Amino acid sequence: MSIALAHRRRAISTVVGALIFLLIFFVAISTIYFIINNLSEYVITVKEYQEQQAWKSSENLDVYVYDNEGFTFVRIRNLSPNTAIVDYIWVNHTVVDASLVIASGEDVDFNTSQPYFEGIQVKVVTTRGNVFTPRFLVRYRADVIWGGDVYKHYENGSLKLISRGLIFQDEFEGASLNTTAWNTYIINGGAPPSVSQGCLWLRSAMVLNKVAYISDCVIQVRVKSYTLTESSSSYGAGIFARSVGNAGDQRDTSYVLNFTTTKEIHQVFIPPSLWMSIANITKSLSLFFDGKKLGRNTNYGPDNNTWYVIKFALNGTRLEGFVYYDNSSCLLAKVYAEDNSRNSGWFGLIDEDVNSVSCFDYIRVYRNSTIVINGVKAGMVIKLIKPNGEVYKQYEIIDDNLQNITLTLDDVQFPLRNWVIEIS
Repeated sequence: MSIALAHRRRAISTVVGALIFLLIFFVAISTIYFIINNLSEYVITVKEYQEQQAWKSSENLDVYVYDNEGFTFVRIRNLSPNTAIVDYIWVNHTVVDASLVIASGEDVDFNTSQPYFEGIQVKVVTTRGNVFTPRFLVRYRADVIWGGDVYKHYENGSLKLISRGLIFQDEFEGASLNTTAWNTYIINGGAPPSVSQGCLWLRSAMVLNKVAYISDCVIQVRVKSYTLTESSSSYGAGIFARSVGNAGDQRDTSYVLNFTTTKEIHQVFIPPSLWMSIANITKSLSLFFDGKKLGRNTNYGPDNNTWYVIKFALNGTRLEGFVYYDNSSCLLAKVYAEDNSRNSGWFGLIDEDVNSVSCFDYIRVYRNSTIVINGVKAGMVIKLIKPNGEVYKQYEIIDDNLQNITLTLDDVQFPLRNWVIEIS
C-alpha cells in the first residue's frame, strides 16, 4: 500500500515538475519574443525618425517678401532635393492657409492677401515642421538674375550687359511688343514703355524686373531681314541705309556705303584709323566706332536728325559702329541722354555675292552699365558671380539707412554671359 502511494506521489511530482518547466519555458519564450518585437519596433521607429529628421534637415527654402500693390506677397524657392509642402504662412498674428506643393528647384509666388507695411513679420511653416523666415524684407521683389537670361519666360528674349548699357535680344515688328511680360515697375510718375516706329521708348526712370535700374533712355530694336533681288550684287559689299518707318528695298532712295573691298571689312579692327579706307561717301554722314569719329561728309542725307547703328560679325570679328545723319558730331549716347525725341533707323550688311540684307539683331539701351538694387536692408549680401562660380564683387550692407546699392560694371569685359547677381 505504501509502495503504491510512493509511486503515485512520484508520478504526480514528475507531471507537476514538467508543467512548471513548460510554464517557465513559455514565459521565457514569450519574454524573449516580447523583447525582440519591442526591439524591432524600436529600431523601425528610430529609423523612421532618422529618415524624418534627414528629410526635415534637408528641407531648404528661400523666402522673400515683397510689396505688390499694397499686399504682402511671398516668393518661396525650394532649394532642397525633395518636394516641399507649405501648410500655412504666418503674417504677423494672422495665419494664412497655403497648401503649396513646391518641387525641387522650383519657386512659387503666393499672395497672402494681407496688407503690406514696413517691418512686417512673415513665417513659412512646412508639413515637416520647419519654420522659414525671410532673409530680408524688400520693397520690390528680390531675386537672382542671370546676365543672359533675365526674361526667360519671354519668347526668344534675353538680356545682356554691355559697356554702354544693356542688350535685349528680341523680335517684333511695328507696335506689337508685349512689354507686360517684363514685369516692369515705373517710378517717379514715369510713363510705361511704348513702341513707336520700330523703337522701344522708356520715358523717365524705370526698373526692369524690379532689379535692374535704367533711366531716360531710348532702345533701338531689331528689324527682320529682307530678301533683295539678284541686282543687289551690283552694289558690292557695304552698308545699306534704311529710313525709319519704311519697308521694302530702298536702295534706290537711300544710299549704299561702299567699302573698298570686302576683305578690309573682315580685317578692320582697333585702331580705328583703318576705317579711313571707306570710300564713296557722298551723303551727310558721320561714322563712329568705339566712341571715335572715323569719317564725315557735309552733303545732304536721307533722314536728318536720325541715328543709325551698325553691327558687324564677319569671320569671327565682332565690330560695332554708329552713324548719324546730321550736322552734329555728338556721340549717340550723349544725344539720346539729352533728347528722347529722336527716331531711329537701321542698317543692314550687304555681302558681296549674296542677295539678302542681314539686319542687326539686338536692342541697345544707351545708358551706363550699372545695376541698382532697391530696398536694401542691413544684413543683405549682394554678390556679382562669374560663370565659373567665382565671386567677382561682394557688397555687405551694414547701414540700415541705405536705400539702394549700385553695381558698376564698366571694368569687366562685355557682354556678360551667364553671370549671376545674387542677393542673400
